[in-house]
Amino acid sequence: MQSEGTLATAIPAGYEIYENPNAQVFLRRIPPKIITDAERQVVEAGMRTYATVKDYKIDVKGNAILIYTAVQEIDALADLFKDLYPDPTANVELMANLRKVVHYSPMLVFQLVDVTRRTFQTQRYCFLGSVDDWIEIGKPGKLSTLVKKYVKHLGQDSYVEQQFPPMTCEPYVTMAADSSLSVSTLHACLLKRLSRSEMAGCLAESRLIC
Repeated sequence: MQSEGTLATAIPAGYEIYENPNAQVFLRRIPPKIITDAERQVVEAGMRTYATVKDYKIDVKGNAILIYTAVQEIDALADLFKDLYPDPTANVELMANLRKVVHYSPMLVFQLVDVTRRTFQTQRYCFLGSVDDWIEIGKPGKLSTLVKKYVKHLGQDSYVEQQFPPMTCEPYVTMAADSSLSVSTLHACLLKRLSRSEMAGCLAESRLIC
């Protein structure tokens, strides 16, 4: 990185400042607008209406709308401060600061597959070692329908029960039949995924096809 040079006094034409869900700031070329504001608002409204997770962020990348959820449990982090505050989760300033430091990971994607009909394909992340990548779930459909069907599974163990492609059904059935799996399976997978991706920023972002 150069330590000398002339500082820019304005953003160059054709560029914009972009901040990703994990507060990393970039100067980038203004991308083509494929996803409409109305479609993003459909996802935002759906999260408020159908999702149980409260700590999430929504981003648009190319032809896809991504929903990020917090990897760490913010309420559990807040409990570490119970000696300082009678009810840490009720402390607005504390909770706001915790939300700034937790890592957010993309967990659900709505990818535009038909520009004319405005239909989307839903994807979720598969944590199986043999896959360890994004997989399609269900069939393409209208965004509002898909949002209502799938966002309710975010943060729930039912997230990993969503439809797998036929080629990955067998290993999943084996995993699901293992009685040693606890209800924190999803959270454990998230932490494992975070540990793998910390050095490279966000693993899933680099593998998304947009």
